[in-house]
Amino acid sequence: MLTSGEIETFTGTDLRTLIGAEAKAVPGTVPVPFPFEHRWLAILITDIAGYSRLIEIDKMATAIRIRHLRQHVILPTVRAYHGWIVNHAGDGTLMAFGRCEDALHCAIALHRGLALAEQEVPADRRIHLHMGVSVGDVLIADGELYGNAPNIAARLQSLAKAGEVCVSDDVLHRIVTMPDAEVKPMGDLKLKNIARMVKGHRVLVTNVRPTASPVGMENRVRRLSLSLKRRDACRPAPP
Repeated sequence: MLTSGEIETFTGTDLRTLIGAEAKAVPGTVPVPFPFEHRWLAILITDIAGYSRLIEIDKMATAIRIRHLRQHVILPTVRAYHGWIVNHAGDGTLMAFGRCEDALHCAIALHRGLALAEQEVPADRRIHLHMGVSVGDVLIADGELYGNAPNIAARLQSLAKAGEVCVSDDVLHRIVTMPDAEVKPMGDLKLKNIARMVKGHRVLVTNVRPTASPVGMENRVRRLSLSLKRRDACRPAPP
């Protein structure tokens, strides 16, 4: 799960003192100038529901499936909706998009893609995501994102249940074409470390039932897991 420290902003710090033409001393910072860019971005943060439980059941099989899903489901879907993955942190992923509509459509496509990829996995071991989407002015520096939008997206993600996308009101108002989903208002939310109240909405993904048979990924994972275990068993014990 993304920790608050991994997505915190320069809260309370005047960014002009950090990004001016000349480096200025700011308590607790290194006064080194850096290239930066301001962009209005939609931020999508995902997290794996029940990650700790899945790891406890079978950490190797879970790790293999997560890596497979990131490469063959998540990354292609994000690219298809004109976004990019900023970083992974444990079981969480932070993504950015130029349009709110792309971010929300991507989130729903991810739910459906995972349902398709995981349909042969036992129900209690399937990987589901809960997601949050926010939008706002973001400072991009050295590939990292700074601003309230990532923070708000992370807080909304923590409120979403498996198979849901929680979005801010600012996001919903920028959606022109709503995908096949049900929207339920959450009202005004007091989010941790966010000064203003944020109006949120739950987007419940409908029609996630797979429409085609995927390759038997669970069987491939099981075979690879057994292969790795046999390989490790054949390794000499460390001195």
